[in-house]
Amino acid sequence: ELLGISSERMRDMIDRVLDISAIENMKVNLKLEKTDLSELTYTSIHNFDVIASQKEISIVDNIDKSSERYANVDPNYLVQVIDNLLSNAIKFSDRGKQIEVSLISENNHHEIVVKDQGPGISEEEQKSLFQAYTTLSSKPTEQERSTGLGLSIAYKFVKAMGGKIECHSKPGEGTAFNLIFDKA
Repeated sequence: ELLGISSERMRDMIDRVLDISAIENMKVNLKLEKTDLSELTYTSIHNFDVIASQKEISIVDNIDKSSERYANVDPNYLVQVIDNLLSNAIKFSDRGKQIEVSLISENNHHEIVVKDQGPGISEEEQKSLFQAYTTLSSKPTEQERSTGLGLSIAYKFVKAMGGKIECHSKPGEGTAFNLIFDKA
């Protein structure tokens, strides 16, 4: 079942990558719909349980599933973004560390936060973080592959949906990525 889910997600990701030029021209056919971010984020987190456990990494789920939090997003694109952030957090974390995923509601927006205990990212590298083919000085901890495309694609998807993506990091202190969307 997990292989089937992973295969389907990979096929969706390939489809999304093929849409990059359309996204760059802001001509992508998004299907924005009122989406429960709690449920979507929770599902994405638990799709990575097995992968994280293989590196002895725990994913701390700070999502209140009893509270619905809606935003107008394309759920398929947003899942790809969350999956990319979780995959990166696992890739760049050492064994035995933990990743926290939170959903915070503020006055007029919701924030999905993926925070790791990895090596962190310098201010200088953060300036080019969302550019295609950017590779950082930090390397995946167990020689996992990295193309340098994931964050640039995530940035374009989030922007196309009318949201924002922010990075908060200091070397040696881990990294947090915040996805910010207006409430629906």
